[in-house]
Amino acid sequence: MVVSRLYKAHPSQGPRYYLRLLLLHQTHVIDWQSLTRVNGIDYETCREACDALGLLKDDEEWKNCLQDAADSQSPHLVYSLFLTILTQCHPDNPAALWNEFKIQICEKFFRKKKYNPITATDEQIAECLELGLQQIKADLGTINPEKSNGFYELPEPEHYEFHGMPQIILKERNYDQDEQKTMYEDNYAKFNTEAGIHSQKEVSTNFVYEFFFKSSVFSGI
Repeated sequence: MVVSRLYKAHPSQGPRYYLRLLLLHQTHVIDWQSLTRVNGIDYETCREACDALGLLKDDEEWKNCLQDAADSQSPHLVYSLFLTILTQCHPDNPAALWNEFKIQICEKFFRKKKYNPITATDEQIAECLELGLQQIKADLGTINPEKSNGFYELPEPEHYEFHGMPQIILKERNYDQDEQKTMYEDNYAKFNTEAGIHSQKEVSTNFVYEFFFKSSVFSGI
């Protein structure tokens, strides 16, 4: 059997990921038994066979996985992959993975700042790594508030404030209430016909009826 091409597999896919790992390293494979056999011992799962081959020691599989992603995937996916490895794959030395791949992990922040990781100054690199550590801390806090950068032996960001909720929600809630109130009052005052036949209350009631009742009837809600 000759395998000419293998599709990518994410570590969170479990058995599919370990199957791909075996196919990349095992030779003379003719069936399932020969695929999961290591040193004359037949293993029940691909993960056990990978472990027996030494593919899961010293975080080698995660290094290969990150390098593969860095070579062929988008910066956002590399960052997401690193989070998955941290939270689901139990690497032996997360700090070593960070130190080896921190530029690739934070490449999306380089792009956001329009810096070239190759030609960036030390100050620009430090700035992007700081943004990366801040985002990692926020995302880890969202996934599990009890586990953050320190739990995974990652550097702590120099400047950070966590509010206990996802950043996208914080961004949506970050608005001027007085400004919104003034906008509401100005727009509400316009809820009337040009002839001035209806009162504000009537217009408001009709608006609610038209918008909620009729729209739900016609949409089948």
